[in-house]
Order: sequence, then C-alpha cells, then structure tokens
Amino acid sequence: MGLEEENGHWVSSNVGMLRLALRFFENLFSASNSGHDERLLGLVEKQISHSMNEKLLRPFLEVDIKHAIMAMAPLKAPGIDGFPAVFIRNAGILLTLKSPISYSVGLNGEKNVWFSLSRGLRQGDPLSPYLFLICVEGFSTLLQDVKQKNFMWGALIDIFSEKVGSYLSFTWRSLCSARALIADGLIWRIGNGESMNIWNDPWLPGHGKNRLSVQCVNTSWSSVNQLIDAETNAWNKGVVCHLFDKDQADRIFSILISRHRSNDLLIWKHEITGEYTVKNGGTFKLNFDASFLKESRISYAAVLVRNNKRVFLRACTYPYGDVVDAFIVEARAYEMALIFVEEMGFRRILLEGDSLTTIKKLHSGGED
Repeated sequence: MGLEEENGHWVSSNVGMLRLALRFFENLFSASNSGHDERLLGLVEKQISHSMNEKLLRPFLEVDIKHAIMAMAPLKAPGIDGFPAVFIRNAGILLTLKSPISYSVGLNGEKNVWFSLSRGLRQGDPLSPYLFLICVEGFSTLLQDVKQKNFMWGALIDIFSEKVGSYLSFTWRSLCSARALIADGLIWRIGNGESMNIWNDPWLPGHGKNRLSVQCVNTSWSSVNQLIDAETNAWNKGVVCHLFDKDQADRIFSILISRHRSNDLLIWKHEITGEYTVKNGGTFKLNFDASFLKESRISYAAVLVRNNKRVFLRACTYPYGDVVDAFIVEARAYEMALIFVEEMGFRRILLEGDSLTTIKKLHSGGED
C-alpha cells in the first residue's frame, strides 16, 4: 500500500504517507489568498458603513455572549435544544468560548500532528445558510449586470404544452407546479384573432371570468377572427349580438382591434405592461422583529420574507440609534416591513410579529 505524490514519486512508508496525507488535508482546508474580485464587488450596493463594519469585524468575547443572552426577550428565539433565553439565565449555566476544532490524520494505528481548519464549514453549521446566501447574491448581481448590458438572452418555452416527464430538475418541477397559478392570471391580447378559440380561451376584458359563458356552443364559429369584419377591421356587431348576451357583447365591443393585424399574444392581466413577475404570484409572509439594547439605546429591526410554501426568499436588517423603549423598536420594525413590501412590489402579504402591544395598537386604528 502506498500513496503517489504530485511529482509521481511513490510513498509506501507510514511516516511518508502520514506526511503526504497531512499536507493534502492542510492544503484542502486552508484559506487561500484569492484576492478581491473588483468586477463583482464593484457591482454590489454598499449597505454597511465603515463604523458598522469595524464592529462586525471586532472579535467577540464571553462577556458579549452573556450580554446578548441577557438582552434577549425571555421566551423568544429558543435554541436547537428548545430552551429559551429565560432558562439559560435562571439555570446560571456557565458560558465558555470553544476553541476551534482540530483534526489529525491516522494511518495503521499511528497519528500525525493536529491541525486546524481555516476554511470550510462542518455539516449542519448555522453559518451554512448565510454562506449560501452570499454566493446567491453574488451570482444574482452578475446576472443583473449582464442582463442590463444585453449580454443575456432567454429561450422561449411553452410550459403549458410541455410534458412533466419522469426525471425533473428542481427548476423544471417549480415551473410545472406554477402552471396553474400562471394560467389563472393570463388573458389574450387580440391581434388578428386567428390563434384564439372563442369558447375556450380567456380573452374577455374586465374582472372576474375572462372566458365566455354560454348555454350552447355554436360550432360554426371557432376562432375570434371570425367575429371581426375583414373589410372594416371592426367587430361584426350582427354576429356578436347574435351569439352572445348584451353584457358579454358589450365587453367584446370594448376591445380595441389592432390596425396592424399583429399576432395574438398571451399577457399577464394583473399588470399594465402585461408581464408576469414573481411579485405578482401567490401570497408572501413577512415576519418582523426587533432587538433593543437598553443601556446603549441601540436597536435593530429585521424583516424576513417567505412564500406561501414557507420557502425563504429575502431578509433585511435596519439599525436605529437613540431609541427610547422596546415599543418604539417594534413599531419601527413594523414600519420597515411595510417599506420593504413597497420596495419589493409584493401585492398580497401576511404580516406577522410577536409584539402584542404593537399589533393591538395597529388594530385600534387610533393615532398617538
């Protein structure tokens, strides 16, 4: 048994293999000096001030952990063991800072020297989601940049006619599961009327049902272009009034017919532009919360956004200074949640917070 070095040299002794294995894992788990990617970092919008960054980079001590626990609300944010902050305070548990975990390589009963990791996270580490978010934000920023420069083009796919299939990617499963939601918000914009079925397609303007409601389908008429006078390029009022009742006929007459006889187009009926975005679909749940440091009168408001499947979408935090009491902090958090909703363009939301005083005040409708 042996190991091969990079230069092709074969190592078979225990000491040599341990040395080679140690070097391999030390290089694998050691941070590299990758430098700064100015192209990416130059695109990121700065939201942390210099003074805030200094505080974030400052090493935290045991007294900081104790202070954070004492500042927590007694029954909020329990740990993975289920115990809230009040249990830790009353139990008088001694907090100690853990040293970094060290590793050693073993082979045939012999162990090498211990070494510490300077990059990478263990499975289940609480920092893992944040590392993922950093990568996603960087990737999203690069995509937005190439999109604004017109360096990226999409491919048209008719998801309504495509089959689901057996072996699906997560992206394709997500698109297929959203078909019903998207289809419910689509309506036809009339061009030449040749692509639209009179009886089955949604093409009537206005709120409510966009499909025709009739007792009997006249099979002599199938596509919408048959309702348009080819010479005048206007609705054939005689045919329309003969086939439909007055209410539906009036809705049809309200549709302007394109003079250019362009192709019919499926559009999103909830937007003037006719374009669908993720802001339009489904209900979004916003949780808002705040922390308050009474001694320094500093607070932080946080907003977390999830979709109707409880999948995390976005989060943001807002620092405040010179805050008087905890009620003001929760009210500010609620205010920032509403501002965040407006900036993101969400239409249907569920707002949730854990401050009963703030929620009661909101429902009262009064002013202070």
